[in-house]
Amino acid sequence: MICPNCGSNVPDGSAVCPACRADLGMTVSMPRQEGRWCPNCGALVGEGDEVCPSCGMPQEPACGDGARAVDGLAPREARGEESPLGETHSIPRIESAIPSEEELALPSAQMDRLPRLRVLVLAVACALVVVGGGVVLITHPWDPAANDIRAKEDADTSMAGFPGLVKQLQGQDAGSGSASGAIESGDERTLRLLGDVWGQLGELSERLDQSQDELVSGYASSSSDELLAGKARADQLSIDISNLISSLSEIDVTSGTYAEDKQNLTTLGNWLRNRMDAVSAGWAKAVSFQDPSQHADEILSTVSADGGAPAESFKALFDQGYAQWEPKERPSRP
Repeated sequence: MICPNCGSNVPDGSAVCPACRADLGMTVSMPRQEGRWCPNCGALVGEGDEVCPSCGMPQEPACGDGARAVDGLAPREARGEESPLGETHSIPRIESAIPSEEELALPSAQMDRLPRLRVLVLAVACALVVVGGGVVLITHPWDPAANDIRAKEDADTSMAGFPGLVKQLQGQDAGSGSASGAIESGDERTLRLLGDVWGQLGELSERLDQSQDELVSGYASSSSDELLAGKARADQLSIDISNLISSLSEIDVTSGTYAEDKQNLTTLGNWLRNRMDAVSAGWAKAVSFQDPSQHADEILSTVSADGGAPAESFKALFDQGYAQWEPKERPSRP
């Protein structure tokens, strides 16, 4: 029989394994079966049977005169051999795939680990090159002043703390001072503003003369586009006259020194505006007719020099008053 502990062949009836000294008292010796195995299904075929009782496969006749022991059950007995007493059949050793420490210490094992070391060294070298290159690119060691944002030239501090020239105190009107630098009084400022209005009234009167002459001389020969352009210029002139009269009303004459001059300029402005209305009416009639040359009396009724047209009447009043009412310096009232 076979020892269940070490696998050694043990003589039948032995109580102790001669190899491992294991107790065999509980080991049962199985009787050897005589016969052969069916090559087709593997069933046990009795001695002398010509057909397998399991699959019905014909069997070869048994060799010799005796029964052949089934292979694997009693190999030595089937071959007429006896197992030597005390023979031990050791179980094959299973080798581990993990090398032991002794094997790792061998020179051949160290040589196997060299490729890993080369890869590690190469990776570290590449990392150093990349990091070092980035540091060099950022720091510019060949040009230390590349990232220097400090001023390279000394600043001019000769005027440091100088507040600058003060030409006018805060709260004073711009241009209120005279050429000598003296402070302008209220009456002086009023006279200056009235003088500006008087000059602008003269300029507007000249523009009105041109508009009236253009209407009288060209209403019959001008095209419709030229008449429309002349009327547009007349309308703009009317707006400019009205704006000048509005600005005149805002001049302060509460001191009373130049109140009369303001009233005179207001009268001149009204005469100029009335004349402008008469000329604008002539332009409106000229553009309303398909053939203005056939309506001369209607067009020139407000601007003609003959017959006392409104435009000529207001022109005469304006020209006379404009020459007499120029604002001049007056002594301030107490």
